[in-house]
Amino acid sequence: MNGLPHTDPTVASLVPDLAGFADPVSDSGNDQPQQNVTPDPLPQQNQSIIEPLILPDATEPCSDFISSYVTYADRLELPPIMHELTALTGIAALVNGKITIKNGGQRVSLDIWTLLISSSGGGRNTLASLFRECLRSCGLASLVSTESWGSGMAMQESFAKCPDAKLHVWEEMSAMMLKFQQRDFQGALEWLTNLYDNFEIPPAVRYRAGKGSKPGKPGSNKTPDIVFTAPPRTNLLSLTSEAWFLDKTSEIQAKGGFTPRWCPLIVREPGRFIATPAEADASLLVPMTKKLRLIEGCRGEMRVEGALQKEYQKWYEQMKRRFMAQPNAGLAEVFANRHRVHFLKLWALYEVSLSASLNLSKASFDRAVAMCRRIEETILTLLKTGFTSEGAESYSLEERILATGATGLSQTELCSSYRGGKFRDVKDRVSMLLSSGLIECFERKPTGRGRPARFYVHRDHLDQHEKQFPDDKRA
Repeated sequence: MNGLPHTDPTVASLVPDLAGFADPVSDSGNDQPQQNVTPDPLPQQNQSIIEPLILPDATEPCSDFISSYVTYADRLELPPIMHELTALTGIAALVNGKITIKNGGQRVSLDIWTLLISSSGGGRNTLASLFRECLRSCGLASLVSTESWGSGMAMQESFAKCPDAKLHVWEEMSAMMLKFQQRDFQGALEWLTNLYDNFEIPPAVRYRAGKGSKPGKPGSNKTPDIVFTAPPRTNLLSLTSEAWFLDKTSEIQAKGGFTPRWCPLIVREPGRFIATPAEADASLLVPMTKKLRLIEGCRGEMRVEGALQKEYQKWYEQMKRRFMAQPNAGLAEVFANRHRVHFLKLWALYEVSLSASLNLSKASFDRAVAMCRRIEETILTLLKTGFTSEGAESYSLEERILATGATGLSQTELCSSYRGGKFRDVKDRVSMLLSSGLIECFERKPTGRGRPARFYVHRDHLDQHEKQFPDDKRA
């Protein structure tokens, strides 16, 4: 495979041949009756999926898989936090269905849906490729799903055949959202949403036999029923750009619970300038593989109790207050209720990455606090858009005015940016920002002759504006 690191002979002998790794299989979406189809036997749950590599006994497992993976992958211009969330999602797929979290009367799975949002050309596809490369080198190629659903029926059949967790990579979220709008996917988005943290076995999907058909007999045209033997577990890693995501999502999906189930992260951090990426450090592969074997062996329940339960209660109360202080408190509460569950999952994943045990610690708690704060910042940013295209445009304008500081954005500059019909649209957005109190309009006398100029100043800079421009008058 192109892009694999050059390894020394010792390490190379430990890495399986990658030539046979299958390309994603695309379902045609043709749901015509099938002839004499016998469903594939369902796999046993929770079997080991790590390929039997021969590992040297002298090599110790890495101390923390996530940190080691970030070191392994951090050789491009992508911010390290993107690699960290990718590794968290991969670990979740490895142990989902084997580990659950007990928080009082609440039982939580390790279903985790991660959404990484960056600007176009931010290297998102490279991010997914790096993680696949690492998994294959560690003998975990089968952890990543290689199916591309061609219909809602194909999606259900896929989960029925393999209810165990797989890592599903959506390399463009907006493309998947468009797919869910197709006729063949009617009801599929709602069905997938209902799988999240659901411990009930989905009802079977039964199909009536065609006229004159005899099930199980030659010539039968009955579509095989879709029968589930266990609750499917779901782990999704999705990548997208800000513009495409906000254009394809909706307020209905937010209120309906699909969008709040995701752990979103908008990455605007300036990258490094790396013209020639370094080779991967192949010496990390064996310690990471050994740690993954320890992690995969974890079985049981992780309990939130004792002093750490009080810490979690304190975190939850502070987080909930921040969400409820948002202008759209009703929608914000929906996200807050899911975010408290995000925290429990990230806490558990940081712990198994670190100790490969079921005992939650303060160290993993602190790491979950830091990551959840970054995710919270993204959620609060998205809430400001109302999950509509127009809301996203208004938020973009607010951010532009905020960036001008105490000086403000002049109406002349605003007009020049939105010439023609576009300015008619932006006038409505300015009016909305003014009426909501997010910005203020001031008139400023010119240094020479002429009429006063109008400036828009964000409310976060009003105090500084009053000091710098005491002669400005509110328009």
